[in-house]
Amino acid sequence: MADDQEAGGEDIDIFERMSGLTTCLSGFDHSGNDRGPADSYPTDRQVKEILRKVYNGQLDPVAADKWAIEHGFGSLSQHPKTIDIFAPHRILWSLEMFAAWIAWGRVDLVMRQAPEVYEGSAIWVKNPSVPIRRPPFGPPPPVIPKGFKLEILRPTSIFESFVAQDGKRYSFPPNMWQREMFERLMLKQVAAIGTDELGNTDSMPVAVWDRGQFQLSDGKTVLVSGDKQFTNLRFAAAEIRIAIPPTPGPHIREWRHPRPREGSKAESFLLAKLMERSSIGFEPLPDAVRRVLHEEMVALFSISEKDDSFRTYIDRFVNKFCEPKHRKRV
Repeated sequence: MADDQEAGGEDIDIFERMSGLTTCLSGFDHSGNDRGPADSYPTDRQVKEILRKVYNGQLDPVAADKWAIEHGFGSLSQHPKTIDIFAPHRILWSLEMFAAWIAWGRVDLVMRQAPEVYEGSAIWVKNPSVPIRRPPFGPPPPVIPKGFKLEILRPTSIFESFVAQDGKRYSFPPNMWQREMFERLMLKQVAAIGTDELGNTDSMPVAVWDRGQFQLSDGKTVLVSGDKQFTNLRFAAAEIRIAIPPTPGPHIREWRHPRPREGSKAESFLLAKLMERSSIGFEPLPDAVRRVLHEEMVALFSISEKDDSFRTYIDRFVNKFCEPKHRKRV
């Protein structure tokens, strides 16, 4: 147990949580020995040792995934799916999707809230590098290795922080998004439906937002307004985007309008991938995201396998498809 905590806590025991691994693990002997159901499959102990090496910085995440695939286990990391949050059939957004749209206005962070995206997903997240101050007395603080932890993506909540597709942790800003949400709902700019205590699902009366507040009850988010309670809240997606149009952040390079024509299949592929992250403009890519994207493009197109060359390729791409860095908005 102590070893598991050192190597990333409960996240290192991935066997009961990752749906993508259940087939290989169904015949495993968990008695603690080093035998597996077949010679080609790694054992429980071997996989944990690989995760421990990645956490301690002794093994690269890409190499760990490659090792697992070669041993018939499948990739340890499972990239989150992407969905079109603006698709015509996606009429309703959840509370978390609505809150994320107000808080960040980023397509990827709104997408992260959807079950289709996080279910069965696991990503490599770089260990935090925040220095720990040594106390005046007692033993020195633990040293955090410069490695990666396998983070299982879980359901999100407005009350808790969450890890997004880029490997960063986000928290819903308290009160800021809620005030704007309630204002739009009270002005009837956005329609909402919910389920009351009797199990009836219907349109939410405007009056409940005037004195309503969100509370956590039995692990579920509940809207409490007077003597009424509502769960399973959903909101009109098209009306949200009209009432609260997205605004570009300080680090985003806005897409050019009109958009230049893609010169190759590689450019078309890259543009689609980047617009999935943000429909507003280009956002700087975390190292882990860039590596995965690079691997995909090397497999599909004739581009260099060198990381520096790919960085240059992206820079040229961004300069072609995005507005200048210091463009002043009118």
